[in-house]
Amino acid sequence: MMEELTYSYATTRSERIQSWKNQKIETEDQIYLKNWQARKSLLKESDYPKIFQYYQWNEEAFIKGLLPFTEERARSLVPTLEKSEWFQLHQHLFTAEIPIKELNLTAGLRFHLHYYENHIHSLLQKYPSIQLSENVVKELIEQLSDEFFFIAQKTLVWDVHQMIEEYQLQAESREAEFAKYIEEFLGDKQRTYLFYGEYPTLARVLAVRLKFACEMIEEFIASLVDSSEQLIETFSISSPMTLTQIKLGQGDSHDHGKTVIQFQVQKKDLIFKFKNLEIGERFNELLSYLEELDTTLSFYKVKRIVLPTFTIEEKVAYQDCKDESEVTIFYRNYGHLLAVVYWLGSTDLHMENLIASGPYPVLIDVETLIRPEMFKQTQKLSRQTRIEKQSVLVSGLLPQKKHLKRELEMDALSGTKQKLPKKVRRLRNNGSSDIAFQLEEAYMEGAQNIPRLAGEEVDYQLYRYVIQEAFQTMNQLLLKNKAAFIQKVKELFSDTTIRLIYRDTQDYGNLLNFTLHTDSMSNYIEREKIIENLWASNIIPEALIPFEVQAMLDHDIPFVTANTSLSDIYTNGQKLSGLLAKTPLQDTVEHMEQITEKTSRFSYLLLKESLGTLEYTTQKIVLPEKNRFIEQPLLQKAADIGDQIVNQLVVEKNLGEVDWVLVLPEANDKVGVAYPGIDLYEGSAGIYLFLVYLNHFVPKEAYQEVIDMLEKEIFEKQEAKSTYESAFFDDGMRLTVAFFVTRLLDDEKHRLYLKKSVQNLKLNRVLESNKSDEWLYGKASLLAVLAAAYQDVSSDEIYELLSYYAQSIECKTMEDSSFAHGYAGVCYGLFQANQILQDATIAEKLEWYQERVQKNLERKPRLNGSWCRGKIGIEKICQLLNLTFEEEFFGKVVDLGTEDDCLCHGNYGNSDDYLNNIHTLLEDVIKLKTDSASIPIGLFCGLSGIGYQILRAYDSSSVRSLLFIK
Repeated sequence: MMEELTYSYATTRSERIQSWKNQKIETEDQIYLKNWQARKSLLKESDYPKIFQYYQWNEEAFIKGLLPFTEERARSLVPTLEKSEWFQLHQHLFTAEIPIKELNLTAGLRFHLHYYENHIHSLLQKYPSIQLSENVVKELIEQLSDEFFFIAQKTLVWDVHQMIEEYQLQAESREAEFAKYIEEFLGDKQRTYLFYGEYPTLARVLAVRLKFACEMIEEFIASLVDSSEQLIETFSISSPMTLTQIKLGQGDSHDHGKTVIQFQVQKKDLIFKFKNLEIGERFNELLSYLEELDTTLSFYKVKRIVLPTFTIEEKVAYQDCKDESEVTIFYRNYGHLLAVVYWLGSTDLHMENLIASGPYPVLIDVETLIRPEMFKQTQKLSRQTRIEKQSVLVSGLLPQKKHLKRELEMDALSGTKQKLPKKVRRLRNNGSSDIAFQLEEAYMEGAQNIPRLAGEEVDYQLYRYVIQEAFQTMNQLLLKNKAAFIQKVKELFSDTTIRLIYRDTQDYGNLLNFTLHTDSMSNYIEREKIIENLWASNIIPEALIPFEVQAMLDHDIPFVTANTSLSDIYTNGQKLSGLLAKTPLQDTVEHMEQITEKTSRFSYLLLKESLGTLEYTTQKIVLPEKNRFIEQPLLQKAADIGDQIVNQLVVEKNLGEVDWVLVLPEANDKVGVAYPGIDLYEGSAGIYLFLVYLNHFVPKEAYQEVIDMLEKEIFEKQEAKSTYESAFFDDGMRLTVAFFVTRLLDDEKHRLYLKKSVQNLKLNRVLESNKSDEWLYGKASLLAVLAAAYQDVSSDEIYELLSYYAQSIECKTMEDSSFAHGYAGVCYGLFQANQILQDATIAEKLEWYQERVQKNLERKPRLNGSWCRGKIGIEKICQLLNLTFEEEFFGKVVDLGTEDDCLCHGNYGNSDDYLNNIHTLLEDVIKLKTDSASIPIGLFCGLSGIGYQILRAYDSSSVRSLLFIK
């Protein structure tokens, strides 16, 4: 009876609450709940009501489940314990004595393994058409032994040290001490039963897993018998079947221990999965349809048998390519496949989901091909999230270190054997009392996703352009046949089962590993404490979490499915109604419908970034002449630029958003895709400003639609915090845009925007680390725009703000005399401010900066001809302050502007005061730094700035200088 009392610690919190429901809770018992909540956990106090609500507990009931054990409380749990299926199985294990075969820690598992072996032999008698050799049975037992030992090893090792120390089990050697431990504490059934009484949670977990293992092997064998006719027809497998190999655990454990099984019968390697993979057959049909659209296409189609509760499919062979041409074909096929899964919106196709079989990349696990929106959006997605979520990146078929910040590459293209970023604990000194876990370097083994030639893996880096060209070819084929393809997908993928992945499987695995610590093996609620962390989520549907918890208490990875034509989800045999906002097929169709030339361009650029093929070089951009009806040539070209800008934008009318991307240089000579913000330099505000001006001279509905959306983004969706004190960012940017537009339109709306921006500037303050005095990221530009605005408005608020920012300018050493980042820009801002303020302190600061400009120039630095860091900006301040230098100094300028036409450092900026150069203005080709697949459209480094300068050339009195905020 005393043993049962210790096993009562294996009862769950729910079982304790039920058994102790008549216990009276005293005031001092509240401490148990407070202590429980105070322990390290992801849960907050506000999460507990969700748990209480589901399990229909109140706070008092929960406290009862946390009460410490007394003999009386333990005895009250014994009836519950004895009725439980797991405990009955556990007790049954120890009815007969099983001798120890080897003196190692697996001796503690011999009763479980003996039961499993007997169960297998009974199945072979029950199903005589299935035959297993003794060697296969032995391997099955070894596989279960490995699984169980992984669960039990930390507890066993800890117990070795505890017992040797506590009972002074000294011997002539460490090996002898270890042998003495085995004999004393695991030597017979009674001692082993007592061992598990010390760790009752371990006993429960192993018993549950043993029950699952027996059920799984029986269901596997029964399914082979039930599908014997299909096996004959599809794979030419005759009956009786002799299985010469069975490998369990070829995937995560789901739904009561079920996992992927690889087996060999009559020299054929097959894969058994406890799920209906009809979606795989439908994917084969889709691939055949594509081959009909383009007869040059060729896809591998996996052969399988699909029945309601299981699927048997061929094991796709990992085969070498015969020659280099087959390697090229492999990567061309990879690009084609990449485009197909991009259109389907597929996810989670990582390295283990693809086999390189000669010239074919073969998807072997396609249950996530159809992806619904599983999470309710509580806030608007950022531009980056919106774009990437609908892109090819989510497929898992491309390297994603940058985007997912992963230390390991798990994608199907580059994922191979890799050193793990952290050391792992490995069991050492087995068979000795020094047995312990040691931290060691470890590697993640590769899968079979990398093509081989002559036995060596072939790196995709040599075939990157083959992949991206094939992606484009397939994408164009699907765009050309968009309506028909979508209809085919709707026909093929209706009313079929898919898998939903709500959390990263690794996150589940990490929690399960935490539960294997010895501290969790003595009291079951310690296991529950770890797993209840699943409740600490604001995005996982609350109705799903209890089923996740139960699966993990059973040491399973939760498994969730859905029917593509329904909004319900299914898990642990339960239906959870209406958890999806739309059916999976609806979401997939909507995803495909939003794919256009424009949106697929985003995916192509992200593909190039992932492959490392993005460029940042001078590109010649030819403008389509769509506005020949406009007689004035400058307005015609400005309108052509406006049309090209609109053509680069994806207008999400239903979301009220406008999307586009940039290609920019990054650290370490890399080039990346960037997502513009709302700033003036390269973001929404710059495009808005140009289109407002262009629409004033050349009104178009297309311009106005974009203007309306960008206006809301800039003026109505303001961030809570400001990042920089500058005319280019945040409220300073809004002030600048409102000022320029008010000068043009003289409208009340932008006058109000201007006033609100001034008020917000007074309230918002940026982080000290982001404060700067320079022009682009600092206060100098703000001084200039505030001074210009005051001349128009004569507002006391503007005057006070101008004075505040001017006084806050500090006399600090800067890198150079450039306008955008150095002394010249600060000089200009101070000069413009003091035209209004007439303040002696400001004059002193101006003089200090003026001296720095002059001293720097006397060193005759090597300059280019640009506004930002070169001649144009410095020359402007020299003219303004009447600084004179030798004329030949500016004649030694390095002319770098000819390779770029942009406003910041190119020809159109360099000509800011000389916009009568009609040759430059009407040049057929515009040169900008970017990738060949991207057209930059921002204000200072893209088409918007060039268009703005052309409008200045057309009407300089209405279109003022942006470079110098005149």
